[in-house]
Amino acid sequence: MNERFTATTATVLPFLYTLASWLYKPADRAIAMKIISKADEYVPMEKNILDLHFFYATKMKMSYKARDNPASLEEAIHCCLKQIELAPEAAHAFRVEFHDHKLPVHEGYDQLCIIYEKQGRYEEAIKIAEQAKSQGWNGEYPGHWDDRIERCRKKMIAKN
Repeated sequence: MNERFTATTATVLPFLYTLASWLYKPADRAIAMKIISKADEYVPMEKNILDLHFFYATKMKMSYKARDNPASLEEAIHCCLKQIELAPEAAHAFRVEFHDHKLPVHEGYDQLCIIYEKQGRYEEAIKIAEQAKSQGWNGEYPGHWDDRIERCRKKMIAKN
């Protein structure tokens, strides 16, 4: 199959993070990270909040795949926090653009909860889940945030 990419209406940032997301195999990870590094250069110029939201989600996912490397795990956490920082503006932008739909799953909130829970940082995971829920972000299924909060509370009690 000989496909050609001839034109796009995307700005540079979404073009690059989308391209990088296609390179999901472990053998392609180094190339994908080079593309993400290039995309990083365009973040300060990007005005579209949803493009920033999706950029940080893509970069977070790629960094988390290499989480055995402490620097990659720290980068994944950084991306989660950046996406969470944008969450109120992103929620507004989603509601404006997709007014009849609920907010989607917020991958930054979800992934940071997972990381904190695995690290035994249950109070922080609970805070993050409560914040996501209060902003109206959906979880993977109805009741997702409540289930995560309850599970972390139980683990916190068992730990003490």
